[in-house]
Amino acid sequence: MTPELILLFTTTASVAFFHTVMGPDHYVPFIALGKNKSWSLQKMCLVVIACALGHAVGSILLGLVGIYFGLELQVLSSFEGNRVVFAAWAMIAFGLIYGSWGLKKAFLRRPHEHWHAHDGVFHSHQHVHDEKHTHIHNPYDLDKRDSSAWALFIIFVLGPCEPLIPLMMLPAANESVIGVIGVIAIFFLVTLITMLGVVIVGFYSLNRARFDFFSRFGSTLTGGSIAACGLLVIIFEI
Repeated sequence: MTPELILLFTTTASVAFFHTVMGPDHYVPFIALGKNKSWSLQKMCLVVIACALGHAVGSILLGLVGIYFGLELQVLSSFEGNRVVFAAWAMIAFGLIYGSWGLKKAFLRRPHEHWHAHDGVFHSHQHVHDEKHTHIHNPYDLDKRDSSAWALFIIFVLGPCEPLIPLMMLPAANESVIGVIGVIAIFFLVTLITMLGVVIVGFYSLNRARFDFFSRFGSTLTGGSIAACGLLVIIFEI
């Protein structure tokens, strides 16, 4: 392996790592949704892998098309930039809708008393109106009714890996097939491993914490955190 390729691959790994860590949209939605919906660690990791794959495939295909047809980097970067904005607004919309639904659910969960007579005794008991509880028997199962996981997957498919295409174009300019393949493989693997690492740490950290407030307003906080991630992407272009 030439020194140029070693430098390119090292740069690719560094860019992928810092791009993922500095972008809360790469891990906060999974941690928040997983905590709120009581996902198992296996299911959360499966969702992360699926979203990471969808996140990368679009940019990889676009980069390969650009290389094949000799498109300019500026054209590809402009297209990717538009995808970033669109995906960010989609994440904001999803977060606001999910948070609003959570707020409605929180009010339905507000305890209230019912008075009634039983065996000659007049007494009260607390009651909440809430949805039915469902059991997930397979920790790896992506339930078709779990719309939040699928919505997150679609958003990640729409969202590009912005730094990937410029990195792909460097070895392509030198007609290095090994360089292009290496950049794609390293960028995807480092991104995936970093996402999984941060999500797993977040999973265990939140599982150890107990918040009574979160049990009622968890969906609202989850939606707000997801919307905030999309807003950060637009403001700071991360």
